[in-house]
Amino acid sequence: ALAVLMLFHPKQFVGIPPFLGWQGVIPRFTPKAASIAASLIADNLIKFDELVNEIDNDELVDLATDISASDLDPIVADLAPPPMANFWSGLTADNKQSAVNDVLALLRPRFPSIIEDLKRQATDLIDIESILYAELSKDPDVIVRIIKNMATPEIQLVRRSGLYFGVPFGIVQMVAWIILPVWWLLPVTGFLVGYFTNWAALLLIMEPKQPRKVGPVTFQGLFHRRRSEITEAMAADFAALLNNPQALAQHVLHGPRTDAVGQFIRNAIQKLDASLAEHPLRQMVGHDLIENLDYAVIARAAISYVDANSEKIEATIIERLGIEDRIKNELQVLDDESYEAILRSVFKQEEWLLLLIGGLIGMGVGWMQFIYLFAT
Repeated sequence: ALAVLMLFHPKQFVGIPPFLGWQGVIPRFTPKAASIAASLIADNLIKFDELVNEIDNDELVDLATDISASDLDPIVADLAPPPMANFWSGLTADNKQSAVNDVLALLRPRFPSIIEDLKRQATDLIDIESILYAELSKDPDVIVRIIKNMATPEIQLVRRSGLYFGVPFGIVQMVAWIILPVWWLLPVTGFLVGYFTNWAALLLIMEPKQPRKVGPVTFQGLFHRRRSEITEAMAADFAALLNNPQALAQHVLHGPRTDAVGQFIRNAIQKLDASLAEHPLRQMVGHDLIENLDYAVIARAAISYVDANSEKIEATIIERLGIEDRIKNELQVLDDESYEAILRSVFKQEEWLLLLIGGLIGMGVGWMQFIYLFAT
């Protein structure tokens, strides 16, 4: 139980850095675990180019042009020159919506070519791996929650392994003490008992991959026996990271591919602007404002729009992209080795530490047994 507690707690280092103290194993290795998980998911579970190309162009056009006058109010106030901002604020709601509908009718024919450009450049503009890494690594609670959601029974097995395996190992330790009652035996055998108790628990979690019958009892590693449940939990948790429109907007607009995104947006604005050359509102805005739009201003306007419409955008992402079902389906068709590799690779490099913690706790118990025996 103590070994499991030390896996997850405390979330921040407690003690005197860098060595005199403790931080939970999972929180400590959050950046590494996030990097491994993000890479595995992006490479194996989400075929982003296929996902984008399967989206119907007309649906994307509908989403891009589903704009109300109220959506534009904060953007106009932020971007427009004072004369236009004042003019816009003085219009009635009906007049604003009529103007928006008029402009969208002129712009709509330009959107299909922009969407084709977006699909062709999607993998250059949007880095799924970096988005996942940023979301997974921003707070240790995220990784801890995902591991607990998918592996609660396995964690409970490790927690109870002292009872399941500690008793028989302890009997062996007692017999060894009777045969060889030397001072170092209890601490050393205590270490071995703690180490192999956790090792046995991990073995039962992973092996055997396929059901194996021994007499009337059928054995199968918990991770494999509960594959359907774990697949659902993993798919739900990882999809939730990508179904968040605010997070997606922040990562796309301010992420590692900002230059490419900025160029794409400027090209799209130029295409749209050509449709409005003679429109009165366009004349009021002025050519200089459109041509010299700063990327920071564009990004701020886009994020403002996403924040105001996050529920609608999230519902569209969930319904149209079906990321959760895609991850679930990909996990279900993996062979046993690949499935286990995805689950285990996140924490495999730290398994030795879990075993060492078990051994050190066992050694501590061994020392207490030794002190008790010679103090009484």
